[in-house]
Amino acid sequence: MEQSLPVPEARTDIKEYTYGDKIVKISQTVTRIEVDILDLKVDDTGSKVWQIADPLCQYISQHSELFAGKNVVELGSGPGLCGIVAGGYCRRVLLTDGDERVLAILRTNVALNALENASVSRLCWNDDASIAAALASFGDRPDVVLAADVIYHDTHVELVLQTARKLLRDSGGVLIMGHHARWKAISQHLHSRALQLGFEPVHVDFHIPQNVLSANFGFKTILMWRIPASDLSLAPVKDTETFDPDEFEKLFP
Repeated sequence: MEQSLPVPEARTDIKEYTYGDKIVKISQTVTRIEVDILDLKVDDTGSKVWQIADPLCQYISQHSELFAGKNVVELGSGPGLCGIVAGGYCRRVLLTDGDERVLAILRTNVALNALENASVSRLCWNDDASIAAALASFGDRPDVVLAADVIYHDTHVELVLQTARKLLRDSGGVLIMGHHARWKAISQHLHSRALQLGFEPVHVDFHIPQNVLSANFGFKTILMWRIPASDLSLAPVKDTETFDPDEFEKLFP
């Protein structure tokens, strides 16, 4: 017999976030009990801002040159904080999610921030028809794909990376992820699979505040991957312009 899960009591709040000179308003659902995000019978993940979104937004704000004049797509946008912050710097941004309820939240938040260069579209990960429809609605392939805390199960690695690869051009383009490394094996899978799909890791020199690093379990980091021959001006890389994969392993003692 299937065990029934408690239905969380929820309320909708509007919270303001400040990054540089930009103030972003986000409507999100706040639950009063913790929901196990690994249990597929409960889908509460897209209705609120998760912790890694804040340092990713700080990174976007502090490296706005990466987004100037670029087209951006955010995967698993949830309430859309990162995509909306990026929208303040980029040419156009497409906020995506696979949940119709979350899409309604996204449209609300785009309107709250009067973001005229933003659009919203349903996108199911690694679904070719869904990806094609999202690209058609956007009108072009993105230069940058954003994702914040979208990998919390091993199966998400393939789904997210394949989606990003299919969205970006064959030559050029960048995937920037705010990653909460909850489990070593999943993070190692993320690294190895990205290499197999033709992504090159880029060293990101960015300090995540200690209060974010120590929260919950695991550590949080900003990862950047580029497809070779990208013409984007990237954040600082190693002096050799290469990234030593062994350094990624050192993140997981």
